[in-house]
Amino acid sequence: RPEPRKAGRAVKQASRGERAAAGPRVEVLIGPSGCGKTSMAVRLAAQAQADGGGTQAVVSFRDSRPGAWSQLQTLAAMAGVDCWRAQNAESLKVILSELGGHQTVWVDTGGLDYMDTAQVLHELCPQAALHAVLPLDASLTSSRRMLAESPLAWASLMLTKTDEAGHAWPLISTLCEHPLAVSWLGAGASVQTAARRFEASVLAGTLLLPLREATQGVEDRAAPTADRASASSDATTTQDAHAAMALASSTLASLSRRATTTVGVKTTSRKRTGTTAREAQRT
Repeated sequence: RPEPRKAGRAVKQASRGERAAAGPRVEVLIGPSGCGKTSMAVRLAAQAQADGGGTQAVVSFRDSRPGAWSQLQTLAAMAGVDCWRAQNAESLKVILSELGGHQTVWVDTGGLDYMDTAQVLHELCPQAALHAVLPLDASLTSSRRMLAESPLAWASLMLTKTDEAGHAWPLISTLCEHPLAVSWLGAGASVQTAARRFEASVLAGTLLLPLREATQGVEDRAAPTADRASASSDATTTQDAHAAMALASSTLASLSRRATTTVGVKTTSRKRTGTTAREAQRT
């Protein structure tokens, strides 16, 4: 048994040598400003390094926001990973050549003209994996721009701010129409909080948490201490009544707007008809 172990180690060393010769793996995070790309890049680099994934580095590319470079330096120092800064494609090419000893390079991009930045990186480093990054409560416009209208082939979608999202249905609707593999879920701004692999049950639980809390509140208010079974029935009835009232109010408001519009049109036509009749009589 010692011989196969030695052979396995030799194979691993050879594969690492081939990777080093080919250069580091490049993972690029693309997304709008404020979506949490910097925190996600540093968090994933720290996790990979802690899990034995080799030396990791984070490179800031074309991020001209005030304080962005200082923020990356602080987060990288807290996570224990190297960080670099590239203002243009030429400097990024030089940095990537100098980071040949690193296992993975995570490229954090600026949020201004991020689709143009993604195209530049794709042409500069075709082997790089481009990951779309969006907050869980992204608007329908931003999610469609990224997932439906982009000509780029995304490697995955990373969802951030899962602990802050209140309305994630526009993003989910876009994903249903244009499916894309979701790789990581990020919560919080601290790089000490580990990112989680995507699980549909975890995401569903996060989205339905407000509804669960509201339902629990109704049950607590309506439930008598003597009989929990009747309390559950009363809470369900109360919830159904509230839902019916909300639907009825919305429907009535819609019908009221339509009626107002219709009446306005009819009133205008009657006034015009009356004016025409008066003019005819005068004539």
